[in-house]
Amino acid sequence: MSWEWVSPEGRSGGLLIGANNEILEVTEYKKGRFCQFFVLKLRENEFKWGVCNVYGPVQMYLKAEFLRELMELILSTEVPIIVGGYFNLVRDSFEKSSGNINASLVNMFNQFVSDTSLRETHRHGGTYTWTNKQSSPIMAVLDRIFILAGWEMWFLLASARSLTRVGSDHNPLLVETENGENTLSQIFRFENAWLNQEGFKEWVVAKWPQRHKAYILDHWNVVSSRLRKYLKGWSRNWGSDQKKAKQNLLLIIEQWDKMAEERELTNSEWVDRYDKEDELCEDL
Repeated sequence: MSWEWVSPEGRSGGLLIGANNEILEVTEYKKGRFCQFFVLKLRENEFKWGVCNVYGPVQMYLKAEFLRELMELILSTEVPIIVGGYFNLVRDSFEKSSGNINASLVNMFNQFVSDTSLRETHRHGGTYTWTNKQSSPIMAVLDRIFILAGWEMWFLLASARSLTRVGSDHNPLLVETENGENTLSQIFRFENAWLNQEGFKEWVVAKWPQRHKAYILDHWNVVSSRLRKYLKGWSRNWGSDQKKAKQNLLLIIEQWDKMAEERELTNSEWVDRYDKEDELCEDL
């Protein structure tokens, strides 16, 4: 992976962008105060395109500077691009649950979209992408995806959707450029939650291979190989119940979010939703 980042300013900002080097080559990188930009080349056909990651400022006096910086970047590029992230601006009153908006900022944002010829992608999922997570919350569309200059002609099956919000006040946005079919990962991952399971440490000690190699690295190769095999078995046995519990919690959270789209939840209902989210975060 190729990673680049922009450091946060105080408690806000901060950006991270990455590219899979197996399928993409990063041919150019730019960054500003509020955005970062990769020019990527697909290794299979050498098609070049750009991806821009943004973090819009909270401060009112910085919003015009944010849009100017982003406009300069967009207008200076010569490849099809996709732009996404936290814009921290709404485009209409229906994008905020309270309906209370700053009309001048709305007009400025819509003028920026027009001047850059950006087109916002249709997003599946919930109506809003952000909440202040109060017992009677304000919700808004502050995160979004734009495309420009024929990007979708190369990714005909591309789609965007918002995922369930867990452990954050934002819904993650997922853009899939293919049919979205999932494949099972064969990568072994150690789960920190195993350390809290009763009997796990004793089980590891019992499975730990005795040393028969004089050279410590040879012995460690035996240990790592056998433990990886044993732990995969542990993961299948213990992990199935754990995954079901996580899926049930996630389903409850999704049901609360869908209900919130249809009617106003009571304070106690929001508290229950947040409690389920906290419970899920503890298990991650």
